[in-house]
Amino acid sequence: MLHAAVAMEAYDGTEYTNSMIQSDWRPYTNLLYASEWYHLWDSQTADGRNSLTWRGRLANVVGLQVYNFYSSGEDVLANMTTGGMPPFDLSSLWDSMHNGRYAWCLQELWKGRHADWLGGSTYGGWGFKDLYSPANYTVCISTNNWMQRLYTPDEALSITPDELMKVPFFNSSAPVPSLLVDPTNAVGLGSAFAVTNQNQILAEMIPALSFAAGANRLTPLGDDGNFDMNGMENGWPASLHDPNALITDPWRHGDYRAAAYLYTYKMFDKIAKELGELDQ
Repeated sequence: MLHAAVAMEAYDGTEYTNSMIQSDWRPYTNLLYASEWYHLWDSQTADGRNSLTWRGRLANVVGLQVYNFYSSGEDVLANMTTGGMPPFDLSSLWDSMHNGRYAWCLQELWKGRHADWLGGSTYGGWGFKDLYSPANYTVCISTNNWMQRLYTPDEALSITPDELMKVPFFNSSAPVPSLLVDPTNAVGLGSAFAVTNQNQILAEMIPALSFAAGANRLTPLGDDGNFDMNGMENGWPASLHDPNALITDPWRHGDYRAAAYLYTYKMFDKIAKELGELDQ
């Protein structure tokens, strides 16, 4: 695994970080999250909707011959620990799309909030449902007109699991309605749609609640299966010099191919050694 742009929880289902929860959603119970929606079918594990989670999705690939070459100096996959939801402004867009910084975390936090061409998606994720209960109508003081408002966190606690199976709290734009057909039928159309479109739904609708494996050590692989490329540099070419680096230039995303072998050979030697191609 070289700079794996995959959620850590896909390999280790216990991985979780509060930083990957969109700030608007933090006051609400996690039962309402798109990432937790699959739990509604825990009693019906045969239902395709029960598989709409990143947790443990790739756990079966973890083994003795799996190695995670990550970089603690990552930029694209860097851990965004500033919390919740960065401002959706030109500065964030430019830094992500041009410089690549935090691009992976941003596209997870922008699911359901922003158009796909901006790195987000238009359904599921951290978007709130467009229509709310008539009981939540209130008067707009400035216009004296009725307007809808979102459930408060306390009000949302009254929503039952059966209701969430039929009407999720998150953005329910298409294709979510196809998942809501036959909500209690494990062999129904909703379940079948989840099975057929699982990969797309995960990629576009279900946000990760963990950081990317390519920037972090994976616990299940132990010391013998994790190698931090940041520090394997043999000098660094001027074209990749980072003027903001405090001590040394970091090993950023894709530098194993961006820098010549002269600078990166330690990483390639380590790979060859682990594969048994070099003498120990």
